[in-house]
Amino acid sequence: MEAVLSPNGQSRFDGGAPPTKLMVATATGVKILERERRGAPWQLAASALENHHISTMTLLPGGRPGVLAGTHGDGIFWSADGHSWQPRNEGLRIKDIYTLAAVIEHGALIVYAGTEPA
Repeated sequence: MEAVLSPNGQSRFDGGAPPTKLMVATATGVKILERERRGAPWQLAASALENHHISTMTLLPGGRPGVLAGTHGDGIFWSADGHSWQPRNEGLRIKDIYTLAAVIEHGALIVYAGTEPA
């Protein structure tokens, strides 16, 4: 089970069991913490998107795999596993992302991104 912790966005946890993987948005990238079971200590397992200021993150809803990360200056990134990331900036004019939301509307995945005013 996965969860994300984000200062701006949906800190989402979907599932019936406590998470064993936590992705944390930081000013220096994504920190991936893991634990064996509920109550066990969290351990730093990996870092990703190093040297990117991650301002917001959210898991995709509805059982869809993946997480989105918004950055200051570099737009939006997507990952299936939290380790490998790909930019998802098509259609973005402004790449300072302050908040993200991912929802299912009429069966389709919709992503909302809050940016700095132009």
